[in-house]
Amino acid sequence: MKRSIYIILLFSLQTLIIPEFLHAQEAYYSQYYNSPTYYNPAQTGLNQGLNIRVGYRNQWPQFTNDLKTYNFSMDIAERFMPGAGGLGIIFNTNKEGEGLIKRTMMGALGSVRIKINKYWVSQVGFMAAYVQKKIDDEDFIWSDGEKQKRIWHLKKISPTKYEGRADDVVGVAKGEVSGNAFHWEYTLAVKVNDSVYKFSFDDWMYLMDDQVLINKAEMSKFGLTVGEINIVFIKRKLSLGLILH
Repeated sequence: MKRSIYIILLFSLQTLIIPEFLHAQEAYYSQYYNSPTYYNPAQTGLNQGLNIRVGYRNQWPQFTNDLKTYNFSMDIAERFMPGAGGLGIIFNTNKEGEGLIKRTMMGALGSVRIKINKYWVSQVGFMAAYVQKKIDDEDFIWSDGEKQKRIWHLKKISPTKYEGRADDVVGVAKGEVSGNAFHWEYTLAVKVNDSVYKFSFDDWMYLMDDQVLINKAEMSKFGLTVGEINIVFIKRKLSLGLILH
């Protein structure tokens, strides 16, 4: 009876707390068993001995500017300390396009084993990581070989209004915050061969929650829409995992 109560409480904890930290499978590591500690830190030290995993993935190699992913993780089981499960480290990095969009993560892994009875042992894991996502501010290299550079310089002029300048922006960009939305308007000088064309940008950014930002921009000329850009930005949380063994 007591064992059943423990099991029910454990699954209740997993159901009520863990979903806050869970994420759907992502494009970077779609094969769970090749990077188990990345998806579930409770796998740290699950198997005794030293475990080292090195991964490389080249997605869409038929395209010139494909997505490359590099992953390294190492963990070791520690059974000599009471309640200890394992310790580990993890490092991964992604290069999208010609290295323009970069994502790098370095983290420490840990797990604790909790003995329920002689038949059941639970293992709770955690991962504390530093994640850096950036767009290289050197050159944008497009598929046709064209190169561009744009570095924004922003200035807050009131509690809700901003100004921005960049080398290929005509004049000053104007932005205003309203609730969870940020409206950004500017004129962009686009060079095509030996000619320069000016396009108006109507840019909206919506902060859906503390993790998701949606960006929608329309490009127009003489009042007519000639292009549209849609981007979704997702911020990661601290990972927490739970596994029964």
